[in-house]
Amino acid sequence: ISDVDPLQWVPNDIVQFPTFLERYLLAYWYIDASDQGRNVWRTCNPPNPIGSASFCVFDQANLSTSLLLPSNNYNSQLQIQYTQVRSSRWLSNVHQCEWAGVLCYPDNTIDAIQLNAHEIQGTLPTELGLLRGAQTLSLVSNQITGTLPETGLQAFTDLTLAYNNITGTIPEGYWTHNLVRLNLAHNQLNGSILVNTNTTTNNNNTPRRRWEELLLSNNPVSGTLPTLLGEYRSLRSLRLDDTLISGTIPTEVGYLTNLQQLWLQRNPLLGGTIPSEVGTLSSSLQDLFLFDNTSLNGTIPDTIYQLTSLQQWIAYSMNLSGTISTLIDQLTNLQQLELNFNQLTG
Repeated sequence: ISDVDPLQWVPNDIVQFPTFLERYLLAYWYIDASDQGRNVWRTCNPPNPIGSASFCVFDQANLSTSLLLPSNNYNSQLQIQYTQVRSSRWLSNVHQCEWAGVLCYPDNTIDAIQLNAHEIQGTLPTELGLLRGAQTLSLVSNQITGTLPETGLQAFTDLTLAYNNITGTIPEGYWTHNLVRLNLAHNQLNGSILVNTNTTTNNNNTPRRRWEELLLSNNPVSGTLPTLLGEYRSLRSLRLDDTLISGTIPTEVGYLTNLQQLWLQRNPLLGGTIPSEVGTLSSSLQDLFLFDNTSLNGTIPDTIYQLTSLQQWIAYSMNLSGTISTLIDQLTNLQQLELNFNQLTG
């Protein structure tokens, strides 16, 4: 790879080597994912011939709004809009920090790779984990296949690979390392949710669980919801809708006092009742989605009406019974309420 690099960049000392390695790793990934250029990406492919003009118009995908909305069905696809921005081609004769979708720190080492909806194929190589300073790998809505590498990718803190065709299980290391945001929604992943028991601790010996977002929507993951989820006190978004999880909603969900989104809709094997401990999330919870869970039954606990930050409460097509309390008037921030197709009165 270095022989055909138009920069002909060979490090002369150990200081240069990390940046050289990053360039080599990106080139290796492009050549592998594109099948040596036969499966080109959407924009900003290498110049032809190598070494010619580096300029390209990069189709930058705008995903921020569409990723916040629940899907209408299991096979739904993102509605993507693009902004065209001036950029540089991959494998061209400029620094790799100028290549399309690559974001860098001021010292010209890689911070993030964001190539969403860019028609990228192939599998994810372990070697991407050698981008030691990189925090974010975002490859939403591509055509990535194969399994998640056992090692490497958990070196990132933000791993966003939603809307691909990734199969297999989530390796154990992904539950035990640096990840703060894990978004694997809309793939074909199976197996159980293996939250880890071995983490670092704070000064007062309480566990320091780092996750802020765990998004596994629309995957055939199975097993029960582990009670250890309650120890991830930094969680802001927990989306486990459209899966094969079973059992009940653990009462430990009440410990997630920073949680803003709880999406558990369309889980046909999830049963039991709504735990009253959900009401302890009064200052944080904004979205409570439980709809299309016909095995969830019982009455609405009065603690639900303590969720004064709640904006969307969608619980239609369940098996709820009893009376809707007049305490519902306390939900002054509520914008959307759907409780139809239950056995409720009041």
